[in-house]
Amino acid sequence: MINFVTFAPVFSYKYIVRNKFFYVDMRNIFLTIALAAICFGCDNLPVDLPDLFDELPLTEDEVGAGLKEALSIGCNVATKSASADGGFLNNPLIRILLPPEAQGLIDKVDGVESSIPPVLKLVATEFGLMEMLDFSDEMSELEVAMNRAAEVAAKTALDIFIGAVTEMTIFDAYGILNGSSDTAAMHYMRVHTTTPLKENFSPIVKDAIDKVEVVTQFWEPVINKYNDINTIIKNINSTPTAYLVKIPPLGDPINPDLNEYITNKAINGLMILVGEQEEKIRTNPLERTSELLKRVFGKK
Repeated sequence: MINFVTFAPVFSYKYIVRNKFFYVDMRNIFLTIALAAICFGCDNLPVDLPDLFDELPLTEDEVGAGLKEALSIGCNVATKSASADGGFLNNPLIRILLPPEAQGLIDKVDGVESSIPPVLKLVATEFGLMEMLDFSDEMSELEVAMNRAAEVAAKTALDIFIGAVTEMTIFDAYGILNGSSDTAAMHYMRVHTTTPLKENFSPIVKDAIDKVEVVTQFWEPVINKYNDINTIIKNINSTPTAYLVKIPPLGDPINPDLNEYITNKAINGLMILVGEQEEKIRTNPLERTSELLKRVFGKK
């Protein structure tokens, strides 16, 4: 009697890939023999039939379909989590912080008080400068608004991400499956799909920014306040008291491209969540919710 368990793995992985037709024929032979054994009442097979098929090497179709299914699950979980209320804001891994330009603006304003010459302290107070140097409330509201915009945009991100997954080739799939990282699929998406994702996702983020009114309600007030501080400093420096010493002006504010910034941060956050789900599927058998996932990742 043929020992299926020892016979099935004879064909090496590389040999099977290069001789796909021969490999497919062998699977049919195994199936034929197994069915014949059932039909003729053979109850002394050395291995259970499910175990027999588990011993067969993975096909290209299985590898490709398994990786795409894992990534699709990851994309579903990521977009659902990120689009929930607080999905970005309350998750420290993906929370969107203030852009560097905004932080630079805060740093400039924070330095104003220490740059006021002692002789001008009283004049600065009379002009209301001191009470305008606190931007904490405005910046906090801006950060919340940016994260809300990312959450709104994430609601419609799934189709774009799934579209990127379908572009994966079989060679990509084998590289991902055998990658040394538990988030190899996420890294593949980051390298190969970020540019097209940005092109497709950017308009969605812009709509979300408009919907949340990030610019008009939260960023423009910051710029206006900054400009007001600059105007007050200019007025103080025009007084007779400032004849010999002056307060250094802040300079023109740098206006960040909030659409590009939030787009990049939102995509990065979604990638992180996809990677988390991929790692769960790779390392935890309970996360492999289909027979295909069990077969593909169970053989790793």
